[in-house]
Amino acid sequence: MKKFCFPILLGLLIISACDSNLKPKEEIVEKIEVKEASASLNIDFDKYGLIDLEEAKDFEEVLSQHWVNLEDYEDARYSKGNEVIDPVFRGFQFYKNKTVIKSPHTDYKIGSWELAQKDGKKIINITYKDNSKEVYRVAYLNPYSLKLINDKEGDEKIIDYFGRGIAIQDEANDPFALQNNSWRQKPSQKENRAALTERLKNSIHFFTLFYDYNINSKAEVVYFTGLPTCFTWYAGGIYLQKRDNLKPAWNNCFYSDTQAKEAFDIADELLNFKYNWPEKETNWLKQNVFVLKQMEQKIDSLKL
Repeated sequence: MKKFCFPILLGLLIISACDSNLKPKEEIVEKIEVKEASASLNIDFDKYGLIDLEEAKDFEEVLSQHWVNLEDYEDARYSKGNEVIDPVFRGFQFYKNKTVIKSPHTDYKIGSWELAQKDGKKIINITYKDNSKEVYRVAYLNPYSLKLINDKEGDEKIIDYFGRGIAIQDEANDPFALQNNSWRQKPSQKENRAALTERLKNSIHFFTLFYDYNINSKAEVVYFTGLPTCFTWYAGGIYLQKRDNLKPAWNNCFYSDTQAKEAFDIADELLNFKYNWPEKETNWLKQNVFVLKQMEQKIDSLKL
């Protein structure tokens, strides 16, 4: 099994749990008991093109961020990295341009959303590209907590979602934006080597953005749960998965399982190149993304 490996200098990061000190603002209510203490991390929002949603007063702006199902978030938090065949990592990514991605880590279902009022409550109407629809009532919202009630269910069950209270200014730098996820859309016909290499390159670019966002926003724990890839990410190393046991999430990005293996073989070739890593860097996330960016630069030579 091919790998590119660094010395293991930093172990798993530990998540912090604390109460939010955020004071309720107009149309933004309720606190979440578990959140990352981003306010104490001294994030340079301007330098890295990030938006501090604690400063937001607009409902739609606070909503427009990455939300993870709190139950799945906690399951991943305590799983200690144990892999599962079909991970559950539900959530939403809302954008101010009215685009929404359902389960951006896994299914990546694309749609549009709009707000409405019903019985004095805010309603989120979602229409997906396949014309299916979902309607949610907003029970609570603040930059770290979104509580939704599925309007089609009669049990009034509240579903909790966790947010970091951070958004990205430029969608070009947002790993989950549509423009950075074309590689995840299954093609309608078989692709040649150049197209497969480009798809692999775009997947690597996604992960460079994913790493950069988590580094720049000082995420205290990083979840790769459910994200499609032929690589396995470790502290101090980038490994290839086993060719004959690629996960369905990766295979589903290609015309066929055979094509997914062909892309895997290109990734295998890519790891034959020599890569440099920052010897004095002790953050494993920064080590990995340093090499990923080199891989992204070298991959075009493999298209022919």
